[in-house]
Amino acid sequence: MLSRLKRHAEAVEHYRAALAQNPGEGRWWVGLALALDADGKAAEARAAFASARASGTLTPEMSAYVDSKLR
Repeated sequence: MLSRLKRHAEAVEHYRAALAQNPGEGRWWVGLALALDADGKAAEARAAFASARASGTLTPEMSAYVDSKLR
């Protein structure tokens, strides 16, 4: 929701808090990556996408999307 409101920095903090509770949740890594990217932090976004991929919890569709972002 915060990202949709263009409050990307706040979204980043919320995703980081959620990941502190459950670091294996790939969808949250993707959300973090998207918020970071929208906030102009491409290198951090790429690392978050890589963490999402490494989580092993993404759907095939989400995995394909993450793979496209990592290319």
